[in-house]
Amino acid sequence: MKESKKTTAKLEFPNIYRTITEKIHFKPSVKLSKFYAYASIVLTFIVVILLLGLMVFVSFEFGQNFTKYQNLHVQRQDLKSKINFWNSVAEKYDGYPDAYLNLANLYFQLNDFENAKKYVYKALLLNPDLDKALVLEEKLKRKDY
Repeated sequence: MKESKKTTAKLEFPNIYRTITEKIHFKPSVKLSKFYAYASIVLTFIVVILLLGLMVFVSFEFGQNFTKYQNLHVQRQDLKSKINFWNSVAEKYDGYPDAYLNLANLYFQLNDFENAKKYVYKALLLNPDLDKALVLEEKLKRKDY
């Protein structure tokens, strides 16, 4: 009989919640709460205006940079097609120094100074008195090539 009483007894967890019996009488002033409300609206408006202005500025800059990129890409493609043309001329007419000089100038414009130096050297081998090749060689020397 003793065992049955133990099993029928209800297990309870201790109450860990407490209530605060004191009443706090805090009423913010109406003027102060209105001030905070208006200030938050004004600050939100300012932040939104700044973000919109920044977005317009960034999109304008992106548009300008993308236009510059497109122009440079077109110029680079034009230079590459000219390089292909002068390569075919140089292969066809092996002793033509102007073809090598034109290739050197085109590679110089692409900032490929190693190839520019190689073709200036070929042009000067064929015609050591070629003034434009000498000028380009001097420019390459100033760039440490």
